[in-house]
Amino acid sequence: MKHVLFTVLLTFNLCISQVYGKELGYYLDLLDKHPKIQAVLEQHNALQYQAEGAMGLPDPSVFLGVDNVPISDPAFDRFLPTSKVIGLSQDIPNPKGRKAQRDIFLSTAGSTELLAEYTRSRLQALFFTRIAELQRVNKQAGYEEQKKLIIDQLQDYYEGQIVAGEPIYQKTFLTEIELAEVEQKLNSLQAEKAFIEADLIQLIGEVPEIDDLDFDEKLWTGDLGELYPVQLAASNIEVEKARVNLADSKYSPNFGMVATYKIREDGENDSFDGDDWFSLQFRMTIPLWASKNQHPKLEAAQSGRKSAQHIYDEAIRTWQMETTRLLSEKHSSFLNIEVLQKKDMALEKKIEAMERTYSAGQTSLEPVLQAEIARLSLLSQITGEKTQYRRIAEELNAHITPTDIHETY
Repeated sequence: MKHVLFTVLLTFNLCISQVYGKELGYYLDLLDKHPKIQAVLEQHNALQYQAEGAMGLPDPSVFLGVDNVPISDPAFDRFLPTSKVIGLSQDIPNPKGRKAQRDIFLSTAGSTELLAEYTRSRLQALFFTRIAELQRVNKQAGYEEQKKLIIDQLQDYYEGQIVAGEPIYQKTFLTEIELAEVEQKLNSLQAEKAFIEADLIQLIGEVPEIDDLDFDEKLWTGDLGELYPVQLAASNIEVEKARVNLADSKYSPNFGMVATYKIREDGENDSFDGDDWFSLQFRMTIPLWASKNQHPKLEAAQSGRKSAQHIYDEAIRTWQMETTRLLSEKHSSFLNIEVLQKKDMALEKKIEAMERTYSAGQTSLEPVLQAEIARLSLLSQITGEKTQYRRIAEELNAHITPTDIHETY
């Protein structure tokens, strides 16, 4: 259990039915329907459709008209070149450019899919944290209620001593102060519980009823490349590379085709002897102004790729620092739990010894009750520290992609 310096990730839905049962799986299904996740998934779907459409050709144009009609006598019967025209025009953007545009959409879709997974991971971490906090609030409230009972016993004991003539009025005032502090703590816990429940409703639409929550963790190898933010930064590089390819494709020619059919008029009394006409044209663009058009755009795309690389390098540094901080806080919290638990064991033994001494009539009830109040405060502190450890672990887990190796504590 001391190997807590390994960063861990909660098992995802693959293991839910085996580890937690149907109840938790139901709540996680509700979480998957959260608007944040669904919005990103719809963006991913839109990009997939755009990628599919990027390889298609633009719509052709159909045109109708007339050629060589004299203004003075537009009767179609006096001039041989006069004709009616029907034609078709089709632009054919170069395949390299269409493929590059498709790759931009696909790369962006991949990045968006990764963002959806990251969003789900963070929301699941928040969900588990809120459940742990809700359980912590309930436990701490229980400890405070137990304190109230012991303080009542202590007050009864002091009143008995006063009746017996002992001058201990000051101690009764102190118990009143302790009782007031307990009531304040309970009020604070109640307010905190209301906020936690509101946050859970925001996440899944209801407050889940989960009695116990196991902590299933996945080991992290320490490779920063397994972090969602770093992978997102890397995926942005791929998007910018695709933009470079698109800018480079602008040097390649675009094509076009125009087909025209001219219906020649026979003229008055079939005076024109001849046939209908057919015309066919092919077009191709030439990057004549590349230095003023394509080249600056290519340079801009290459700068965008370099910028994405710098952002990736920054992400590596940032998350090296961030994971170090979280691991240190997590380890510190674990050590605090160990210290507090050892202190609790010592206090428990001390209380047992004091109870034996009290039963033997060698001491009064007061130190026993005071020690029990102190232990309840210590148990509340341990519960808070365990939740703090869970919160840090979940925060760290939210950023890590799932692996196949996991440990349960």
